[in-house]
This record gives sequence, structure tokens and C-alpha cells, in this order.
Amino acid sequence: MICKTKIHVRFADIDSMGHVNNATYLSYFEQARIDFFHKNFSGGWDWKKDGLVLVKNELEYLLPVFLNDDISIHTSVLSVGTKSFTFHYHVVKKNKEQKEIICCKGTSVLVTFDHQSQKSITIPEKWKTVLLSKISK
Repeated sequence: MICKTKIHVRFADIDSMGHVNNATYLSYFEQARIDFFHKNFSGGWDWKKDGLVLVKNELEYLLPVFLNDDISIHTSVLSVGTKSFTFHYHVVKKNKEQKEIICCKGTSVLVTFDHQSQKSITIPEKWKTVLLSKISK
């Protein structure tokens, strides 16, 4: 299942070439992850005990994104392990015919982490259930 997050391209996101700077996509992915968590996990989350650390990002740039483009990030779960899971992202914009085209693909690996003990932890069962239900088929 895909979580769609609308992104508003800011002037500050644009580089001297007139398109979104390559590093800005990581901020877009972060925003999409936060949106995913808000939409799929209820409140009462103790981030210090049941936290996360980002351990890897990969991006593949396909087409440029410009200031006035209408874009969204389509986030899905690619895989779920014992202590880590992987998100998959598509940065999508609409062309003149309003057809969605993929401008960038990416993945992020996150590890569940107890910030108090400074150790990785097994993915909490309630998280694992949600994450497994969101794996793209």
C-alpha cells in the first residue's frame, strides 16, 4: 500500500541550474517518512525507547523537478526484517496531460533503536504488523 505525501517545492530547494537540488530529495523523503508514521501509527509513541535510526539512503535521479512542478512522494514498505525495514519512494510529478511520471526513485533503511540503552532493538510487534501490511505487492 502506498502513502502519498504532497510536497511544495520551495524557492530554497532550487539550485543554480533551476531544478531541485539533489540533496533536497533527502529532506523530501524525511517528510514522507514522517507523514507515513503519522498516518499509520497512533499516538503515545515513546521515541526514546522505541526509536529509529536512519542507516542508509539510495537515490536514482530520472528527471528534474522544477519550482512550479506539482509533486508528491509515494512511499511504500519494501521489506521488513527483525530489527530493520526499508522504505521505497517515488518522486512523482504530473506532466502537461496530468499523467504521473516518476522523477526520482529512492530507498531508506531504518533500524529500530532504544536511545536510552543505545542499542538496536527488535521491531515492536505492533509496528511489524503495520509495516508488513504496507509492503508493496
